[in-house]
Amino acid sequence: MTIAIILLFTSIGIPMIRQGDELGEDRELGDNQVEKTCFSMLWDILEKDFNVHLLNTLKHLIKLRHSNKSLREDPMNFFHENNQNKI
Repeated sequence: MTIAIILLFTSIGIPMIRQGDELGEDRELGDNQVEKTCFSMLWDILEKDFNVHLLNTLKHLIKLRHSNKSLREDPMNFFHENNQNKI
């Protein structure tokens, strides 16, 4: 899950996470259960080192995105393009 969060926060666009993702929560919602059920946060999962590490990683990534303009803006500049080789 840590790698997925890193990829999400270093990719172009606005990163979207759901309630509990920042803590490593992995409850299955299924079809349309979001409208039927309101889940409360499972704060006790922060007792596990992995979950604390994931939350701290997410905090650092948020600071990185905030301080690095290139992670927040859409335009990209390519240093080398070769249309024939598709790179």
